[in-house]
Amino acid sequence: MLLVLAGATAYTLRREAIAFALNQPFTQLTLMAPALDFFRGPGALDGFDTPINLIGGARDRIVPPEAIHGFVAACPPVSRN
Repeated sequence: MLLVLAGATAYTLRREAIAFALNQPFTQLTLMAPALDFFRGPGALDGFDTPINLIGGARDRIVPPEAIHGFVAACPPVSRN
């Protein structure tokens, strides 16, 4: 939910976009084992511009380290104004 509030677009299993008109600016987000599968749709991270720290367990089977690394790689660069 915090990722959506920060500008990301989540997608349902039917690939329907979930977005809110409310956009909450955050200076930074730290998330523990977030549900990253919701953000694999086209342009899901285009509106996301927040520095992020993702924390997950090395043996986590639900949000494995590869998913966290892939998500971070897919995030657009953060603009520093």
